[in-house]
Amino acid sequence: MIEQTGKISDGLTIHHWRTRDEFDALLMDTVDGLLPEGEDEEGGPLTPAQSFNRLMGLYDNGYVNNQGYEFYKHLKLDRLQCLALYRGGSGGTVTVNAAIQGRFRTDKDSSELSSFYHSDKVIRTSNWYTGWGKDRRLALSNGSLGIVTGEGYKRKYYFPDADRPFSYIDNEENLDKIGSWSPAGAKWGSSGGRVYATAMAVLSLEVYYRYLPLYKH
Repeated sequence: MIEQTGKISDGLTIHHWRTRDEFDALLMDTVDGLLPEGEDEEGGPLTPAQSFNRLMGLYDNGYVNNQGYEFYKHLKLDRLQCLALYRGGSGGTVTVNAAIQGRFRTDKDSSELSSFYHSDKVIRTSNWYTGWGKDRRLALSNGSLGIVTGEGYKRKYYFPDADRPFSYIDNEENLDKIGSWSPAGAKWGSSGGRVYATAMAVLSLEVYYRYLPLYKH
Protein backbone atom coordinates (compact mmCIF):
# COMPACT_ATOMS: atom_id res chain seq x y z
CA MET A 1 0.00 0.00 0.00
CA ILE A 2 1.25 3.50 -0.85
CA GLU A 3 1.45 5.48 2.39
CA GLN A 4 2.38 8.83 0.86
CA THR A 5 -0.48 11.19 0.07
CA GLY A 6 -0.88 14.54 -1.62
CA LYS A 7 0.73 15.87 -4.80
CA ILE A 8 3.61 13.64 -5.86
CA SER A 9 4.33 15.37 -9.18
CA ASP A 10 2.59 17.55 -11.76
CA GLY A 11 0.75 14.51 -13.08
CA LEU A 12 0.23 12.47 -9.92
CA THR A 13 -1.70 13.17 -6.73
CA ILE A 14 -2.52 10.38 -4.27
CA HIS A 15 -5.58 10.33 -2.03
CA HIS A 16 -6.79 7.77 0.52
CA TRP A 17 -10.36 7.27 1.63
CA ARG A 18 -12.25 4.95 3.95
CA THR A 19 -15.92 5.56 3.20
CA ARG A 20 -18.10 6.22 0.17
CA ASP A 21 -18.80 9.75 1.39
CA GLU A 22 -15.08 10.49 1.65
CA PHE A 23 -14.56 9.14 -1.86
CA ASP A 24 -17.41 11.22 -3.31
CA ALA A 25 -16.02 14.37 -1.67
CA LEU A 26 -12.51 13.70 -3.00
CA LEU A 27 -13.83 12.99 -6.48
CA MET A 28 -15.87 16.19 -6.70
CA ASP A 29 -13.05 18.30 -5.23
CA THR A 30 -10.64 16.86 -7.82
CA VAL A 31 -12.98 17.49 -10.74
CA ASP A 32 -13.90 20.96 -9.46
CA GLY A 33 -10.21 21.82 -9.42
CA LEU A 34 -10.05 21.18 -13.17
CA LEU A 35 -13.13 23.19 -14.15
CA PRO A 36 -12.58 26.53 -15.92
CA GLU A 37 -14.05 29.70 -14.49
CA GLY A 38 -15.95 32.31 -16.44
CA GLU A 39 -19.36 33.69 -17.32
CA ASP A 40 -22.13 32.38 -19.52
CA GLU A 41 -23.47 34.24 -22.56
CA GLU A 42 -25.72 36.35 -20.35
CA GLY A 43 -22.94 37.37 -17.99
CA GLY A 44 -23.99 35.08 -15.17
CA PRO A 45 -21.88 32.46 -13.40
CA LEU A 46 -21.34 29.17 -15.16
CA THR A 47 -23.32 26.17 -13.96
CA PRO A 48 -21.37 23.00 -13.13
CA ALA A 49 -22.60 21.46 -16.40
CA GLN A 50 -21.44 24.45 -18.45
CA SER A 51 -18.01 24.44 -16.80
CA PHE A 52 -17.68 20.71 -17.42
CA ASN A 53 -18.65 21.16 -21.07
CA ARG A 54 -15.99 23.84 -21.52
CA LEU A 55 -13.43 21.54 -19.93
CA MET A 56 -14.26 18.95 -22.61
CA GLY A 57 -14.05 21.57 -25.38
CA LEU A 58 -17.82 21.69 -25.93
CA TYR A 59 -20.23 24.57 -26.19
CA ASP A 60 -22.00 25.48 -22.95
CA ASN A 61 -25.09 23.56 -24.12
CA GLY A 62 -23.07 20.38 -24.63
CA TYR A 63 -22.93 20.44 -28.42
CA VAL A 64 -19.72 20.16 -30.42
CA ASN A 65 -18.04 23.06 -32.16
CA ASN A 66 -17.79 21.82 -35.75
CA GLN A 67 -17.01 25.12 -37.44
CA GLY A 68 -14.98 24.52 -40.56
CA TYR A 69 -15.69 20.80 -40.09
CA GLU A 70 -12.74 20.70 -37.69
CA PHE A 71 -14.42 19.48 -34.51
CA TYR A 72 -11.37 17.37 -33.69
CA LYS A 73 -9.38 20.56 -33.08
CA HIS A 74 -11.86 21.76 -30.46
CA LEU A 75 -12.58 18.61 -28.44
CA LYS A 76 -10.40 18.17 -25.34
CA LEU A 77 -11.53 14.75 -24.18
CA ASP A 78 -8.23 13.82 -22.59
CA ARG A 79 -8.49 16.55 -19.96
CA LEU A 80 -10.42 14.22 -17.70
CA GLN A 81 -10.27 10.44 -17.93
CA CYS A 82 -11.53 7.83 -15.50
CA LEU A 83 -9.73 4.49 -15.36
CA ALA A 84 -10.25 2.02 -12.54
CA LEU A 85 -9.37 -1.60 -11.90
CA TYR A 86 -12.89 -2.43 -10.84
CA ARG A 87 -16.32 -1.89 -12.34
CA GLY A 88 -18.32 -2.07 -9.10
CA GLY A 89 -17.74 -0.90 -5.55
CA SER A 90 -17.37 2.58 -4.09
CA GLY A 91 -14.29 3.31 -6.19
CA GLY A 92 -15.37 1.45 -9.31
CA THR A 93 -15.95 3.03 -12.68
CA VAL A 94 -19.73 2.66 -12.53
CA THR A 95 -19.85 4.67 -9.29
CA VAL A 96 -17.41 7.31 -10.56
CA ASN A 97 -19.27 7.89 -13.81
CA ALA A 98 -22.66 7.93 -12.09
CA ALA A 99 -21.41 10.62 -9.71
CA ILE A 100 -19.97 12.74 -12.53
CA GLN A 101 -23.05 12.24 -14.70
CA GLY A 102 -25.38 13.08 -11.83
CA ARG A 103 -23.74 16.43 -11.21
CA PHE A 104 -22.54 17.59 -14.61
CA ARG A 105 -25.19 16.20 -16.97
CA THR A 106 -28.48 18.08 -16.74
CA ASP A 107 -30.07 16.61 -19.89
CA LYS A 108 -30.88 13.08 -18.78
CA ASP A 109 -33.75 12.33 -21.18
CA SER A 110 -32.09 9.34 -22.80
CA SER A 111 -34.32 7.31 -25.04
CA GLU A 112 -35.29 3.70 -24.39
CA LEU A 113 -32.89 2.66 -27.13
CA SER A 114 -29.85 4.37 -25.62
CA SER A 115 -28.18 4.49 -22.23
CA PHE A 116 -26.18 7.58 -23.15
CA TYR A 117 -27.22 11.13 -22.38
CA HIS A 118 -26.64 14.19 -24.51
CA SER A 119 -22.95 15.22 -24.39
CA ASP A 120 -21.83 11.99 -22.70
CA LYS A 121 -18.20 11.03 -23.22
CA VAL A 122 -17.84 7.46 -24.49
CA ILE A 123 -15.15 4.98 -25.45
CA ARG A 124 -15.16 2.32 -28.17
CA THR A 125 -14.85 -1.24 -26.85
CA SER A 126 -14.20 -2.86 -30.25
CA ASN A 127 -13.01 -2.01 -33.74
CA TRP A 128 -15.60 -0.83 -36.26
CA TYR A 129 -15.08 -1.59 -39.94
CA THR A 130 -17.12 -0.28 -42.86
CA GLY A 131 -17.36 -1.55 -46.41
CA TRP A 132 -16.78 -4.99 -47.86
CA GLY A 133 -13.94 -6.83 -49.58
CA LYS A 134 -11.23 -4.54 -50.91
CA ASP A 135 -13.25 -1.51 -49.76
CA ARG A 136 -13.26 -2.64 -46.13
CA ARG A 137 -11.85 0.13 -43.94
CA LEU A 138 -11.31 0.72 -40.23
CA ALA A 139 -13.73 3.48 -39.23
CA LEU A 140 -13.00 3.56 -35.49
CA SER A 141 -10.61 1.55 -33.36
CA ASN A 142 -11.03 0.01 -29.95
CA GLY A 143 -10.25 2.64 -27.31
CA SER A 144 -11.29 5.66 -29.38
CA LEU A 145 -12.77 8.43 -27.24
CA GLY A 146 -15.80 10.37 -28.42
CA ILE A 147 -18.83 12.49 -27.56
CA VAL A 148 -22.48 11.60 -28.08
CA THR A 149 -24.84 14.52 -28.75
CA GLY A 150 -28.58 14.87 -29.36
CA GLU A 151 -31.34 12.30 -29.24
CA GLY A 152 -33.23 10.19 -31.78
CA TYR A 153 -32.68 11.20 -35.39
CA LYS A 154 -30.60 14.19 -34.23
CA ARG A 155 -28.05 11.98 -32.51
CA LYS A 156 -24.44 12.32 -33.65
CA TYR A 157 -21.17 10.71 -32.63
CA TYR A 158 -17.96 12.75 -32.67
CA PHE A 159 -14.62 10.94 -32.45
CA PRO A 160 -11.39 12.95 -32.88
CA ASP A 161 -9.86 9.84 -34.48
CA ALA A 162 -12.23 10.34 -37.43
CA ASP A 163 -12.36 13.29 -39.81
CA ARG A 164 -16.15 13.57 -39.73
CA PRO A 165 -19.01 13.08 -37.28
CA PHE A 166 -21.19 9.97 -37.58
CA SER A 167 -24.97 10.09 -37.70
CA TYR A 168 -24.97 6.36 -36.96
CA ILE A 169 -22.57 3.70 -35.72
CA ASP A 170 -22.56 -0.07 -35.87
CA ASN A 171 -24.12 -0.55 -32.42
CA GLU A 172 -24.19 1.52 -29.23
CA GLU A 173 -23.46 -1.70 -27.36
CA ASN A 174 -19.92 -1.25 -28.66
CA LEU A 175 -19.64 2.02 -26.72
CA ASP A 176 -19.06 2.32 -23.01
CA LYS A 177 -18.82 5.10 -20.46
CA ILE A 178 -17.42 3.16 -17.54
CA GLY A 179 -13.72 3.62 -18.24
CA SER A 180 -12.73 -0.05 -18.44
CA TRP A 181 -12.76 -2.94 -20.89
CA SER A 182 -14.82 -6.09 -20.68
CA PRO A 183 -12.93 -9.40 -20.59
CA ALA A 184 -15.51 -10.98 -22.91
CA GLY A 185 -13.87 -12.23 -26.10
CA ALA A 186 -10.29 -11.74 -24.85
CA LYS A 187 -8.06 -14.80 -25.15
CA TRP A 188 -7.17 -14.82 -21.45
CA GLY A 189 -10.13 -12.77 -20.30
CA SER A 190 -11.79 -15.58 -18.38
CA SER A 191 -8.61 -16.01 -16.33
CA GLY A 192 -7.62 -12.39 -15.77
CA GLY A 193 -11.05 -10.77 -15.71
CA ARG A 194 -11.80 -7.08 -16.18
CA VAL A 195 -8.62 -5.98 -14.39
CA TYR A 196 -6.46 -7.91 -16.86
CA ALA A 197 -8.46 -6.78 -19.89
CA THR A 198 -8.27 -3.12 -18.86
CA ALA A 199 -4.56 -3.29 -18.06
CA MET A 200 -3.71 -4.86 -21.44
CA ALA A 201 -5.95 -2.40 -23.30
CA VAL A 202 -4.30 0.59 -21.61
CA LEU A 203 -0.82 -0.79 -22.28
CA SER A 204 -1.69 -1.37 -25.95
CA LEU A 205 -2.51 2.33 -26.31
CA GLU A 206 1.17 3.03 -25.60
CA VAL A 207 2.32 0.94 -28.57
CA TYR A 208 3.17 3.05 -31.64
CA TYR A 209 0.63 2.42 -34.36
CA ARG A 210 3.17 0.92 -36.79
CA TYR A 211 4.07 -1.89 -34.40
CA LEU A 212 2.08 -4.99 -33.54
CA PRO A 213 0.88 -5.35 -29.95
CA LEU A 214 3.59 -7.18 -28.03
CA TYR A 215 1.22 -9.85 -26.75
CA LYS A 216 0.66 -11.14 -30.30
CA HIS A 217 4.19 -12.53 -30.33
